[in-house]
Amino acid sequence: MPMTDIKGIIFDLGSTLIEFESRSWDEMTDEGQRMAYDHLIASDHSLPDYESFNDRLEEIKNQYRAAATESLVEWCALDAWRKLLLQLGLENPEEQSRRSIDLFYNVVRDGVVLCEGALVTLQALKREGYKVGLISNTIFPRWSHEVDLDNFGLTPYIDFRIYSSEFGYRKPHLSIFEAGLEKIGLPANETIYVGDRYIEDVVGPMKAGMSAVLKYQEGRDYPDPMPEGFEVIDKISDLLKILDIEQ
Repeated sequence: MPMTDIKGIIFDLGSTLIEFESRSWDEMTDEGQRMAYDHLIASDHSLPDYESFNDRLEEIKNQYRAAATESLVEWCALDAWRKLLLQLGLENPEEQSRRSIDLFYNVVRDGVVLCEGALVTLQALKREGYKVGLISNTIFPRWSHEVDLDNFGLTPYIDFRIYSSEFGYRKPHLSIFEAGLEKIGLPANETIYVGDRYIEDVVGPMKAGMSAVLKYQEGRDYPDPMPEGFEVIDKISDLLKILDIEQ
């Protein structure tokens, strides 16, 4: 992969810059949904028992997931909560769904950690004059992740952020990478995409004409043997070696 002409880097978020999987997602989901449910009960809302409530919510989420997997049209957790609260006849479903998502995501945020080397890598890229962006598949609203980036001091080093929940399509849909290239203001052959998933973060950007760097993540579903045509790194700071940048 020729790197002499690279002027821009677009990153994935989860397991690339920030690690969301330091705890089991099943554990976090149950804890977060219980917290939101308890808030609704405390607000004098008449609701079914938690198990029934949770089963209905998971059914709605699974419907959204199945549709998104087939079409790559992204879904948002906010929509799933709103749909359930409307079905249950709650007043102010918009406000209550936003509050429920905030409570849920607070549980997620408690376990979020910065990936090793993420901050120093972004600082080095900005110092060297690279344009830096982010494209993330997520079902959470923009504001949830913006707080994360602020908390870890990453925001000043990322020129733009595209979240699939807001954009409308998820990776590897071509349109989300085209939007990233438009925002970064560079041709595809001068831009690298860096992420931890093969289909979303390697196949997707390469179809858009970008180079790709795969940040290897234990437990991911990768081809065996790994195809050629892209770089594989173990930690995000290894990107600086590829670009011949001193930390």
